[in-house]
Amino acid sequence: MSNPWEIIGAIATAVAAIGSITALYFEIKNSRKSKAVDIVLQFDSKFNSDEWRERRARAAREIRQGTLNNEAENILDFFESIAFLTDDRKVLDKETIWHYFSYWIFNYYEYMLKRIDERQAKDPTIWQDLAPFVASLREIQMQKANLNNIQETHPDLSDLEKFLNEEISEGAPRHRSSIG
Repeated sequence: MSNPWEIIGAIATAVAAIGSITALYFEIKNSRKSKAVDIVLQFDSKFNSDEWRERRARAAREIRQGTLNNEAENILDFFESIAFLTDDRKVLDKETIWHYFSYWIFNYYEYMLKRIDERQAKDPTIWQDLAPFVASLREIQMQKANLNNIQETHPDLSDLEKFLNEEISEGAPRHRSSIG
């Protein structure tokens, strides 16, 4: 029979190993959450930068004029990147994305549906993650706003027009102070 101190030592070693593994698990989990938040904040910073505000204003003008060119599609590409990292890959949290971007996603998506259909008829892989992603954000919107059906999450024509006006005015060149 083994020495009781050896048994106690083996048990203590096993307990320490389990504790270390548990601590490592939680460290990795917290690290992933922290990185996800960093990614969302980087997306937010980019989306709200002067350059992207101007791009969004150009996209809104394209939409209003019915001449959907690069800028409007660049906005969809941006949202597709977020969708790619959110849905199946679960790098980003859907509710966090809803909080930061749903207003713009819902409005641009609504305006661009025809363009999306046209492009997907030629290439089904373009913006392939966007439709299911938008649907999942609409579900969150329904819950948060206590809505009864998914249609209530779609902006109406007056909302869409107001949105375009906001995007165009937000993208106007900003006067920078020469002080500081």
